[in-house]
Amino acid sequence: MSDQVDTEQNDQTAVTNESVTTTRFKPWKAFLIITLVLGGVFPLIAWIGYKQYQQAGFNAVLIAALLCWVGSIIGIIPAILVRNSEQPKQGVNAVLVGMLIRMSIPFGGGLFLHQSVEKLADAKILMFTLIYYLIALIVDTILALKIVQANKPSQAQ
Repeated sequence: MSDQVDTEQNDQTAVTNESVTTTRFKPWKAFLIITLVLGGVFPLIAWIGYKQYQQAGFNAVLIAALLCWVGSIIGIIPAILVRNSEQPKQGVNAVLVGMLIRMSIPFGGGLFLHQSVEKLADAKILMFTLIYYLIALIVDTILALKIVQANKPSQAQ
């Protein structure tokens, strides 16, 4: 009787571990989702930029979108690298490093362009960068947390 209970428990553990492994979030999906979301809002924001600041506004929106996209793609990589780690601290550290990367690329590039290109400064490149950053922050944080979800410890030892 005891052997039968142990066997059933091991079978249930095996099924649980398989389902956790198969439902893992694939890294390429994160890149695709980031690209689709940031690309999906581009026409609306580009229209607003062009309507208010003509070609310089469109250019500012395009550059802001590219800066935030690059920051998002590079910022999600630390979470992807530690996704199979058993240590919860590694996931937290990866999310924090990703946030630092995700913030520094768009704001650093936007601030540099704001200071060095007068037409982009007049077209409010920092405002458009902030708009894109907030959208990217929401999407990337959700994706990073989904990627670094800790594996459930196995019951059989």
